[in-house]
Amino acid sequence: MKSQILLFLLAIFFASIVQAQNCLPEGITFSTQAQIDSFQVNYPGCSIIEGTVIINGNNITNLNGLSILTVIESDLGIEGNPELHNLSGLNNIIHVDGDLDIGDNEALTDLTGLENLINTGLDFSIEQNSNLLNLSGLGNLKTIGAELVILENDKISSLTGLDNISRIETAITIQGNPQLTSLEGLNSLDSISGGLVITNNSLMESLAGLDSATIVNGPVNIQNNPLLSVCSILSVCNYLNSGGNALIANNNVGCSSIPEVLDGCFTYINNLIEPEDSSISIYPNPCFGMLIVNLKSENFYMVRITNIYNQVIKTLDVSLGENKINVSSLPRGLYFISIHHQSGSKTFKFVKK
Repeated sequence: MKSQILLFLLAIFFASIVQAQNCLPEGITFSTQAQIDSFQVNYPGCSIIEGTVIINGNNITNLNGLSILTVIESDLGIEGNPELHNLSGLNNIIHVDGDLDIGDNEALTDLTGLENLINTGLDFSIEQNSNLLNLSGLGNLKTIGAELVILENDKISSLTGLDNISRIETAITIQGNPQLTSLEGLNSLDSISGGLVITNNSLMESLAGLDSATIVNGPVNIQNNPLLSVCSILSVCNYLNSGGNALIANNNVGCSSIPEVLDGCFTYINNLIEPEDSSISIYPNPCFGMLIVNLKSENFYMVRITNIYNQVIKTLDVSLGENKINVSSLPRGLYFISIHHQSGSKTFKFVKK
């Protein structure tokens, strides 16, 4: 009896080893449906592929045979599969540590099948999928380790599916997508660290969707979007006001040149200014050099100025009456001024011209 129990436990132990193991450091290419269907038979327990995975075949219709996979430690390329209608079978993949390329898959309409993907280690490219309508299926994707590229997808009309991405480590390139009208879907993005390219999207009307993202580094290239008239969003305005490197041309009125966008920025940011309350006056707003904070109550005793990144620029004590604050050295843009007292604080916006 004891020997039977021991054998049973050993069987469970070895089964667990088989169920999850690293494999294929040299990578693997799937060019037929039969190769995918027989994967778990040929490579039992192979759930973490160390090398590059290529899926490229004229008769590949489904990826169900790859359902055991959880991590690709190098690149994953899903390219040139005209009969592949969805990515079901990749549902258990959590990480792709290299590039993820999805391109030239004529039957693909969304990205269903990547629901558990959390991050890519390098670029995420979605290119030339002629019938792709949106990016549904990427609901858990949080970070892209390098560049996001959405290029020449004829029918994509929405970036829905990217809603939970908070960080893209380098750049964004969105180019040649003739049905895409805005960038809605990128609303959770915190920062763009390596540049922004929005070009040749014939129905793009607005950059809405990138409002809250911080453009850390450029260049910014916004060109040849004939209907694009809304470029004066907070992220672009702050980047231009800080002297960022940009090329803006051949778009619709409102976004046809840098001076035109900056004019729109002034109106946009000015509309964000909150009304003063009865105990505090802040003027002139917008201001050029000297900002006056007029306190009508003795309860207020300290002022803190921060930029849109919540970085503290100035902290100073204040007193009843007019307090002059020199802000001439600040770059143009939107700032927050918090006026603190013993029982709390009040925060207002002001614009430095």
